[in-house]
Amino acid sequence: MKKLLIFSISFVLLACSKPATPPVLTTESKEVSITEKLNTSNHNIPAHYSQISYPEFSYTPPYGPDYLVQLNPQVSAYLVEDPSLPWIQLKVFMPQNTSPQKPEEVAAVSLLDVMYRRGGSDKFSATVVDDTLEFLAAGIAGNLGVYHSTLELQSLSEDFGTVLEILQDVYFKPTFDSTRLELQKTVYLQNLKHRYDRPADLLRYLHRYAMYQSNARTWSSLETEVSAVSREDLVRLSADRFSGIPMVIAISGNFQRDSMLRTLQKWVQKWPKATEKPNPTIPLIYKNKPGIYVCDKEATQANIRMEQPFVKRPHPDYYPTAVASYILGGGGFTSRLTTRVRSDEGLAYSVYSYARSDYDEIGNTGIALQTKVESAAYALQIIRQEVQKLAAEGPTEKELLSAQQSLVESLPGTFNSPHATAQALAQSQVWGRSPEHFKEFPAQIQKVSADDVKRCIKKYFDPTKMTVSIVGPLEQLQMRDTVNQVELDSLGWGDINIVSLDSLTMR
Repeated sequence: MKKLLIFSISFVLLACSKPATPPVLTTESKEVSITEKLNTSNHNIPAHYSQISYPEFSYTPPYGPDYLVQLNPQVSAYLVEDPSLPWIQLKVFMPQNTSPQKPEEVAAVSLLDVMYRRGGSDKFSATVVDDTLEFLAAGIAGNLGVYHSTLELQSLSEDFGTVLEILQDVYFKPTFDSTRLELQKTVYLQNLKHRYDRPADLLRYLHRYAMYQSNARTWSSLETEVSAVSREDLVRLSADRFSGIPMVIAISGNFQRDSMLRTLQKWVQKWPKATEKPNPTIPLIYKNKPGIYVCDKEATQANIRMEQPFVKRPHPDYYPTAVASYILGGGGFTSRLTTRVRSDEGLAYSVYSYARSDYDEIGNTGIALQTKVESAAYALQIIRQEVQKLAAEGPTEKELLSAQQSLVESLPGTFNSPHATAQALAQSQVWGRSPEHFKEFPAQIQKVSADDVKRCIKKYFDPTKMTVSIVGPLEQLQMRDTVNQVELDSLGWGDINIVSLDSLTMR
């Protein structure tokens, strides 16, 4: 009753209150545009975005020796402290070759990589590892690489010791639980069954077949070999894994430096020692047979990738080619290929070029795109024209300066977080770079000339040396484009080679 009475009184008071007087517009009122409001003495808004001026770019990258601690003659550590969050990240790099030595080992080596993390250890069962890491919101991982293997950890600062113990036991004393192994084999078999379903995935296998000779680095697993993998196979292959010396450690986060150094010193002492000399790394061997390689697959889009051998770093041609590739197709909407193939002709949503950086073996330069099957030949014709034009005429002064500026100003992105900083510095040492590498990077880019660009485009984007891989419907690809009067086999990219799916196992 009281609530009803209060509501009634409030309603009456509201009804009796004097209505607000609306504002009166006089004849002297004047509508002022947003532009007029901004263009006052206190603002200096340019008429066009191109007139916006920016302060001169200035950036000093982190210097490796400032973060480096030598734990012992063969173990280096880069420590980057970050008190902003109660979080620690760790990554360990070690030299190690984990390629199969014979075809029958391909499946077992692939399963070995995943079973370290999923198979449990002497102290912790696979279920306990999963449940503990989930409860702690932590993660561990390992990767058996061709040239380098890595171990990783992420955890809250207060849980670092616990998670480090789990990482150590899982990767140093694995048990490879048989039940988990059967589960991973099932997943592996399903992936094998569907590995050619997506044109983009099929293109990876076709490209490998077109570029390289058959060896342990290019073999694919067979279903019968996957089914035959046993726990004993994994135990045998795991001998001396993750025991590589020298090691480089990257660690970042919220920790007390001296305490962390003591923890790492003790941890490094527990690392297993290799009992045998590791197998030498098996290099990729190029076929050096340029041409067009096609896998017949029903699709509306042709997936295209073309490559040729480049250089192994360090090499004097790397930086000039990086600038050249940026101008050709690596610079997004400012690049020539994007302008011509996408913007002018509307033939592709994405088309780009690249110059792969590799310190372990020879990298590749290349161009990739997707386009309608009907326009594949025309797109390849335009790409060839743009490559030849840049090789003959070189870049404009504006193109060269823009590419150099963009590449130099991308340097801070390498160090965009504390762990990115620690990892970049550690990886740089693994690759054998000078401590001055990042300081010298801007000067290396800025000294590239227009003649350097011409020379490197001509040498490293040579259509006569390119291996072109295409996934799409063969019959349509071979048809003549009557609108643009072009055919795939008359563009100067070489002969057309039809590749069957059975050939892609490279066995």
